[in-house]
Amino acid sequence: MDTLSLTIKGGVDKSGNPDILNDIEIERGEIIGIVGPTGSGKSTLIGDIEQLAQSDTPSGRRILLNGQVPDKQLRTDPRKKLIALDKIISHIFYISYSLLRFSLIADNE
Repeated sequence: MDTLSLTIKGGVDKSGNPDILNDIEIERGEIIGIVGPTGSGKSTLIGDIEQLAQSDTPSGRRILLNGQVPDKQLRTDPRKKLIALDKIISHIFYISYSLLRFSLIADNE
């Protein structure tokens, strides 16, 4: 399967409120950033993408590949997961909130 797009279908936040955006589509080669305050759901969203969630996570989100539900083997076999093989997702971890708030990229070497 040649993945050209990843679609995130909205779910709910930890309080049960609907996601602000219902559908987000990311095309191959696009670079996006997920930013927000502590507890806003950034890690939950990334986890849903990595698991290719199908309304089976607390958020209730669904992740589609090329507009289709990924097959079960693709979701459960780590050797087949496109996320791991194609490195669709990269994480940037930060030690404290001040890293992004008060520093320039060049200062964070």
